[in-house]
Amino acid sequence: MKRPFGRKALAASAALLLFPLLLPAQNQTYLPPTGGRQLPGHSDDADPSTGNAQLTQSSSATSKSNTVEIVPPPPVMINGKPADRMTEEEERTFLQEKIRTISQPDGEVEIIHVAPGYPVTIRYSEPIADIAIGDKKLVSVQKHGKILLLNALLPNGDTPLQVFFSGSRMRPYHIFATDTYAKGDSSITVQPFIMDGTPQGYQPNMSRRDLRDFIHIIANYDALKQEGSLDSRNIRRDDVFRENPATGFTIYYLYRIHGAAAFTFAYKNISRNRVRFDESRVRLAIGNSLFIPDYVSFHDVQLDPGGTTTGLVILFNPTFDVRQPLEIVWK
Repeated sequence: MKRPFGRKALAASAALLLFPLLLPAQNQTYLPPTGGRQLPGHSDDADPSTGNAQLTQSSSATSKSNTVEIVPPPPVMINGKPADRMTEEEERTFLQEKIRTISQPDGEVEIIHVAPGYPVTIRYSEPIADIAIGDKKLVSVQKHGKILLLNALLPNGDTPLQVFFSGSRMRPYHIFATDTYAKGDSSITVQPFIMDGTPQGYQPNMSRRDLRDFIHIIANYDALKQEGSLDSRNIRRDDVFRENPATGFTIYYLYRIHGAAAFTFAYKNISRNRVRFDESRVRLAIGNSLFIPDYVSFHDVQLDPGGTTTGLVILFNPTFDVRQPLEIVWK
């Protein structure tokens, strides 16, 4: 009995059945091999070439989203100028301003700014009996003979500090922790306590020649600095430009010359009457405290309403930090 199909016939039939599968799939829909799920970037009627392009775009977007952008920190600004652009002379002047000498009577508070990583030293002429700090977690205080060493432990906050000496005398401080050294102090030397009403080592009256030299430096500061005749460690000028419309005074500059301080100013007569200047009535005001300057001068003594004049006040031995905000007022 003959078989209806031989081996050769079966092979030919199989070839005919598989032949359509080997032809190009011109009208077939692309099915992603994901178990029926659509790949990102594909649509149901997209061809493989379009899908591949969309996949490339999607991969690029994913790569960008995973990229970490590194933003450089803002530059450290010192007196309105980036620190890395300061000249050597400007750097030296900036650092020198961190070192100051103060006259601090018994019980008068002094403000100190401390930055983390930049310790502040306070030097005294008298032995330290004891110290008391408010927040020990903010600032650490170490005593080394007649020197106190302050270290900020946190970048922000404030706390009181009291330093006690023999004879029941005390010097109070208020410490502000700051996050940048641009605002911090470096070294403070405190003059001896006042004895018999006069600070030790201080000449209460300046001679006419010394006063004349003092005024000469102020009047010719720019020219003297340009020719290199000024000692930047002991002679400095700071911009103030503080105007008070309520009093009519505008402070221009602060000059610090060998421990003395001078302010140049302008005054506008804001009253409706003609006024005459009386130097004995001029005061420096810090909050509710008034200080009498050692020397006062005006260019014009009498002013009509709306008239202006310029002048100078000098403190030969200031008992406070002259860099803090203050005003010139009439008593």
